[in-house]
Amino acid sequence: MDTIPKLLAHQRKTRGSKPAVRVKRLGLWQTYSWDDFYASVRRAACGFADIGISQGEIVAVIGNNTPDM
Repeated sequence: MDTIPKLLAHQRKTRGSKPAVRVKRLGLWQTYSWDDFYASVRRAACGFADIGISQGEIVAVIGNNTPDM
C-alpha cells in the first residue's frame, strides 16, 4: 500500500467489523469498527467532491481528535 486511502481500504477489507477506534464519552467506551471508520472517511471525501475539490488538490483539515460518526 503506497497511499493512506489504499491502507484504509485494505484494513476495511481484512478487518471489517473489528475495532479500529475506541473513544471514551461520558465515562463509557465507544467502539468504532473499520467499516464505520471507512464510511466516515468516505462521507468526508464525497463532501469534498461535492464542493468541487478534485483528485490531486491539497486540502488541510482542522478538527477534533475524536471521531464524530
